[in-house]
Amino acid sequence: MGSERSTEMDSGILYFTTILDDMWRGFKKFFLLCFLLMAVCGAVMYMREKTNYTPVYQAYSSFVVETKTAYGYNQSYSDETTAGQLSKTFPYILTSGALSDIVAESLGVDSIPASISAEAIQDTSIFTINVTASDPQIAYDVLQAVIQYYPQVAEYIIGDTQLTLMDESGIPEKPQNPQNFTGAVAKGVAAGAVVSIFLLFVYASTRKTVRREEDLKNYLSIAYLGSVPKSHGKRRKSKKTVLLDGKGNTTVLRESFRTIRTRVTKNAEENGIKSLIVTSAISDEGKQQWQ
Repeated sequence: MGSERSTEMDSGILYFTTILDDMWRGFKKFFLLCFLLMAVCGAVMYMREKTNYTPVYQAYSSFVVETKTAYGYNQSYSDETTAGQLSKTFPYILTSGALSDIVAESLGVDSIPASISAEAIQDTSIFTINVTASDPQIAYDVLQAVIQYYPQVAEYIIGDTQLTLMDESGIPEKPQNPQNFTGAVAKGVAAGAVVSIFLLFVYASTRKTVRREEDLKNYLSIAYLGSVPKSHGKRRKSKKTVLLDGKGNTTVLRESFRTIRTRVTKNAEENGIKSLIVTSAISDEGKQQWQ
């Protein structure tokens, strides 16, 4: 059992490494196509960022909320509570139309061309109104209209309050969401790389290449007599003949040749074969006919 599992594991590792090797060969063969695919994807994402981009400008104002009905030690707590109530009731006041209709009418439009929100900083009496729009001037005009009419509408809900301006943005000069061409191109190139890797994997997986013993049976319908491991000598660029008893050759390499010789001899004797022709993948490897 242990030997069978080890053989299956070795076969799986061999298949995986061979697939990677074939993918690398495919990349070297189609590297221009891969780079072209990544460039096209990068260009598509660039054009998409450029054509679909809509700038968003934000104008804001921060206020200190003061109540006119609380005095003494209770003043600070009342102000904080009122600021929180303002931020909580703001969405209701806005969506109910009580405020939006007044603001739209003051601007001379049918509906507010902006998005409005409000928030209060926790445990403080600071209240902030934010307005976002596709045009900086519109964002600022809507903000000023909200500041002008909001206290009047809110008075009926939380009582008489006073908003003291603490900070404001003025007319926004830069959009809140600047264009990111570099990021868009990077995403496109990454997507092209992923597609290229997938195509290389398909190319490597569908190649009818002999990687394992089963491939010989499936593709060529011939018997498997053995295999020779790749020899990693110190002189990889040397054209000298590799001798089985030479230095640097491992026992595994020598034994693999002996195993093949034994099996070939046995097969030739059993089938009455008198001649053998040895071939190879490239030229000048010493092919010859044995008799």
